[in-house]
Amino acid sequence: AVCAEPHSLNGDGLTACEAYMPMWSFNPAENECVKFIYGGCGGNGNRFGTQQLCESACVM
Repeated sequence: AVCAEPHSLNGDGLTACEAYMPMWSFNPAENECVKFIYGGCGGNGNRFGTQQLCESACVM
């Protein structure tokens, strides 16, 4: 499931991503959703548009 994937990051470290989109990602170690800035490329499915969407999908 997407909740078990690592935090979404800004790209893969090789590609510069220029977008500025506040998003939310689930941190399984802390069982909480954390806000981060998504650059628009790369990352994974552990990325949500709102804190509420993240928590309803992932927080136990």
